[in-house]
Amino acid sequence: MRREETGLEDMIGSHRFPAPRRRAPTLALCAAGAAVLFVACSGSSPKPVPRTDSLGTATVVAATTTPDPRPRPAGVPAQAQQLRAAAQYGDPASTDAATPKLTSIACSAGLMTITTTTAVFYAELPCDRALPDSSVQPFVSNPLRVRVQIATASKLYLDSKAGGTAEFTVGRIWLQPN
Repeated sequence: MRREETGLEDMIGSHRFPAPRRRAPTLALCAAGAAVLFVACSGSSPKPVPRTDSLGTATVVAATTTPDPRPRPAGVPAQAQQLRAAAQYGDPASTDAATPKLTSIACSAGLMTITTTTAVFYAELPCDRALPDSSVQPFVSNPLRVRVQIATASKLYLDSKAGGTAEFTVGRIWLQPN
């Protein structure tokens, strides 16, 4: 059916309708406003801003957050800082004299203490899951990397060319530079 046969041409004539307006800027503004309101009304606080501290040959990144309400274990000194973000410390392949080397690992009252030539790490760990002395010996006096992954069940890894890798599932972890 042709247009002339429908009679539409007579009803609307040759009138041209304006082109539809674009609504993208309006929608973008509405979406941005909704996002601002959602964040403002959700009651959530902003994400912590990471702070970077240099420590020996490695960089440790710790997030600034509210203090842990749980008491610090008695064996952790007040100067030790609780790690709240993933960190990597040292390099087992390095021959640099400043690279940390393990001096000892001890566990007492549910607190494992890892002492290196440049820092001391404290981690909550049941002592029956700590390394026996025979397994610690290959790590002693060798270049070491300590890796930390923070989660509900945090992980602490010791990496050494001579000793391989030891993995621990721990509670909270603290670091105190020597």
